[in-house]
Amino acid sequence: ITGAEKKGLSTEQAENIWQFLANFVGYGFNKAHSATYGMIAYQTVYLKYYFPVLYMTAVLNNHGGFYSKAAYIEECRRLGIQLLPPDVNSSEREFSCNGNSIRVGMDMVFELTDKTKEQIVKERRLALFSNYYDFMQRVKPREGEVKNLIKCGGLRSIDPNEPYLLLKNKLFFANKRNRNLTEALLQQVQLLPYNKYQRLLSEMEILDFTVSDHPLGLFEDKIEWEKITSSLELESRKGKLIHFVGWLVTSRRVKTQNHEYMKFLTLEDRFGLCEAVMFPKAYSQYGHLVKGYGPYLVKGSVQSRLPGEANLLVEELKVVELNKKELEEKLQSADLEKDPSRYPEWAGE
Repeated sequence: ITGAEKKGLSTEQAENIWQFLANFVGYGFNKAHSATYGMIAYQTVYLKYYFPVLYMTAVLNNHGGFYSKAAYIEECRRLGIQLLPPDVNSSEREFSCNGNSIRVGMDMVFELTDKTKEQIVKERRLALFSNYYDFMQRVKPREGEVKNLIKCGGLRSIDPNEPYLLLKNKLFFANKRNRNLTEALLQQVQLLPYNKYQRLLSEMEILDFTVSDHPLGLFEDKIEWEKITSSLELESRKGKLIHFVGWLVTSRRVKTQNHEYMKFLTLEDRFGLCEAVMFPKAYSQYGHLVKGYGPYLVKGSVQSRLPGEANLLVEELKVVELNKKELEEKLQSADLEKDPSRYPEWAGE
C-alpha cells in the first residue's frame, strides 16, 4: 500500500488493486503453467483420438486423476472399447491391452495378495491353467482369494459357471483339499451360471466397478426412461425442467457465505457426466439421501452460461432402489433365452 501511494495512488485505490489480485489467486496462474497445460492437453487429446485403447489402459494404470476408476471404465465403454474381466489365464497385474479390448488386471481383485498374483503370473508362463484343481495345486491360494476371483470372473476361462465353482471351492476347503471327496459330493449337482445381474453385483463387490455393463443396468426396469433426459441432451434443454438419472461419481460439500451447506454432485449415465448443484434449500431437504453410488433420480432446471457447460440445479432428488423381492427376482432370472450362446451347455434346458 505504501509503495502504491508513493506512485501517486490513493489508499483506497491501492487497497482495491490488492483485493483484485487476492481474488485472482483463486483461479490465476502464470504463463509457464498455462503453456504446460496446453501442451499436455494437446498430447492427451491426440493420444486418446488415435490410440484410444493404449491411452485408456495407461489412464487406468495411472492410479490418479480426479475421478474414481469406475468413471474411466465408463469412458472406455463410451469409446467403444470392450472391457474384459480379470482372468487367471490372461490378466497381468495391471490393466493390459488385448487387441481392441482392455483386460482388467489382478491388482483390482479385492483381497488378492501380491504373493498369489505373482505365483499366478509365474505359473501361467509355464502353462495355462487347465482346471480348478490344476490352478489350486500350482498357485496354492487361500479360500477367500479363490472365492473373490471366481465371483468377478477370474476363473471363467477354466469354467464359466461361477455358482458351480463357488460350491466346488467351498467343498474343497471344507474337506481338507480332498479332490476325490469334493468330486463325489458334486455328482449330480447342476447350477445355472450367473445371469447379468449377478455378474454386475459381484463385479461391483469385488472390483468396485462393473465390467459386464454400466451399473445402471441393474435398475433398467425401475426407471421410466422415456421421461429421462440423457447427459447428451442437457445443452438442448437449457432453462427447462427435466428429470435425470445417474450413478454418483463424486461429490463435494461446501459452506456458503451465509454459513449454510450446499453440495456439488457429479452424476453419470450411459452417455456421459452431468454436474448437479444442490443449493442450501435443496441440500437441507435431500442432502441426507446422498449416500453411496445411488443411482439418483434428479428433478431440476438446466443452466448453461457457456456452450458445453450445462449443469443441473437440483429441485428434488430421490434414490432409485431395489427392494429385497425385486433383487431376488433379478438374481434368479435366467438370461439364457436372450443369449444362449453364452452358455451352450444350458441352452434348451
